[in-house]
Amino acid sequence: MCVSNRTESIPTDASDLQLIAEGARSNALLVGPVAATLGALATIRASLRPTIFEWPRDGAPWASRSVPGTVVLHDLALLRSADQERLLAWLQGPGSQAQVISLASSSILHLVAERRFLERLYYRLNILYVECP
Repeated sequence: MCVSNRTESIPTDASDLQLIAEGARSNALLVGPVAATLGALATIRASLRPTIFEWPRDGAPWASRSVPGTVVLHDLALLRSADQERLLAWLQGPGSQAQVISLASSSILHLVAERRFLERLYYRLNILYVECP
């Protein structure tokens, strides 16, 4: 079971994750053990906007000639500061219509507090925060 904090923490099951993907089409940050976040991603994958672009497997979305419908960022905490800047610029420009689903094994809020992760990017990616214990 995952927990979402759209306005507060509420229990979220697989059908709720499906509703999030179909209805909100918002950027989402899935946080928890790798198996749990990948399971949540698998639950909503069929509803994500095509074409799905996965970082780092597919390279950097900001370097792509085409704009994907959905970008999946695995291991968000590993995104280097230069790439954070590039991603934020891309999301404010050509990638503004892309839905971004980010995965992290633990909260990255401490990285924001330590100024190792861009605050503007964090809040751009964290429209829906889903904990997957």
